[in-house]
Amino acid sequence: MPNPSIIHPQSNKISHFIAIADLYIGLKQPKVFEVEPVINDDFRPDAYVRDISLPSPVLVEVQRTVISTKKMQAKVDEFVKSYLKKQHDAKALWIISDVEYRLDIPEGFSVIHQKPFRMDIAH
Repeated sequence: MPNPSIIHPQSNKISHFIAIADLYIGLKQPKVFEVEPVINDDFRPDAYVRDISLPSPVLVEVQRTVISTKKMQAKVDEFVKSYLKKQHDAKALWIISDVEYRLDIPEGFSVIHQKPFRMDIAH
């Protein structure tokens, strides 16, 4: 790690970025995998993924801590609003979380829930 460290060694951000890296590896290193793309001031998903193995591009939200359904709904609302403003081209939001949120999803959009996973790489 750089000295001084950019991320504190005990930070929750470490497990968050490991989860994003695990996703990248689990998807077999897709052609386009942008980490924390800035869509707009109110919406910054954890990843944008486009690959021939996926039917269409997806935005990914890795939620390592429990947040309220209201906060997750706000993320979904920003996802939809930013699509309608043509700020991205993904009509699917992939939520990786231990919690399966009950969300209102507008017609024409999809939200995929998945439990987190950890890639085990043998050395």
